[in-house]
Amino acid sequence: MLYFSDLGPALRVLREKRGLKQSEVAGEAGITSPMLSAYETGKQKPSFVTLDKTLAAMSYDAVDLAQALLRIRREREAEAGEETNPGSEIEARLHKLIQERAKRPELTLEERELLHRMLPGLLALFRFMKQESLPRSFSRAARKS
Repeated sequence: MLYFSDLGPALRVLREKRGLKQSEVAGEAGITSPMLSAYETGKQKPSFVTLDKTLAAMSYDAVDLAQALLRIRREREAEAGEETNPGSEIEARLHKLIQERAKRPELTLEERELLHRMLPGLLALFRFMKQESLPRSFSRAARKS
């Protein structure tokens, strides 16, 4: 399960990992530095289109974002000394997979390819839920699968 409440911190971690300034990323993504700051602090949530442009400006993709989200959640749980208590069997299975995956620092090539095939469908579901257009780069990825 991806924890989108950690989207802002994940964007910041990815930006800082590349050694980029907010102004550099914002300019390349076509947004303002204050808006990127609002995304990174969680005060605002970017649209899928803006998220796609922001990731592209940092030379990342949705798989990199998913990996950062998982890493941040794992660190947050470790700091709090807590484990998520899943409410259903499916959530319990997903939680177990996340916990097992969290023990390894990086995704394997096979995992990255699987995520690349899965993410367009997940994003289409989010688009349906939010009634928002899907970024062109994700649409292209869906056609290649």
